[in-house]
Amino acid sequence: MYNKKNKSLFVSPHLDDAVLSCGGLIHKMCEAHSVVYVVSIFTGLPNPKSLSEAAIEFHRSIQLGDNAIEVRCSEDLKVSKFLKYHPIHLGLFESQYRQNEQGEHTYKSLDSIFKGQLEEEKTCILQLAPMIKDLLRSHSFDDIYVPMGVGNHIDHLIVRHVLEKVGKEGSLCDDLIYYEDMPYACYEGHVVPERHFKKKMKAYLEPLSETNFNTKIKGISLYKSQINMLWQSQDNMVKSYIDYSHSTSEDKGKLYERYWTNS
Repeated sequence: MYNKKNKSLFVSPHLDDAVLSCGGLIHKMCEAHSVVYVVSIFTGLPNPKSLSEAAIEFHRSIQLGDNAIEVRCSEDLKVSKFLKYHPIHLGLFESQYRQNEQGEHTYKSLDSIFKGQLEEEKTCILQLAPMIKDLLRSHSFDDIYVPMGVGNHIDHLIVRHVLEKVGKEGSLCDDLIYYEDMPYACYEGHVVPERHFKKKMKAYLEPLSETNFNTKIKGISLYKSQINMLWQSQDNMVKSYIDYSHSTSEDKGKLYERYWTNS
């Protein structure tokens, strides 16, 4: 599907989402000397003196302290050097760190992050939209990959909404390519497109060589803070990705990532 001469952008809500979801394709592109950028949206450093219960719970789950975002940014830079993509960190606050105009935390528990509504995130959307426009104007990207929103994490939904909104307002990103959000697609078992798109979309499978797949796994493993929280172990992670790949095709002898397009 991709053209190795293309310049591609992967839009990652958090510091690991693009590699978790598209690491095999990113490796394939970079090995072919394509130009690949990964922009991570929610990378802002919160005030450690005013963390929400959701943030404290999250830090505990990844076994990090108040410097969790700094550690995760460092992990992402290591991954970018390993896979050879260009990282960009935009610096907005992740859901568990956001506050409303009254200084109240928007999300009081981790569960509530998966029940958030776009109507309640107008401030965040207004902050992100011009940043995305500036990024797209300063680069000429041939392909832009965005999250489908599998799992309904509010940060993923915001990112998709803003990219679609920018696309409708001009020609900065006409034809988006949607990726299935990991690990939520693994948890769901079989992604049903009708749950995520109002119109009919076309799926395409990106075949991964054994090297693409293994390099993707090694890249994900460099996000050390996330492994236990998401999969409990490295072995579980590998099995989840193999099972997911097998769910996308009847050809069990090959490994794939699945993407969705308008045409």
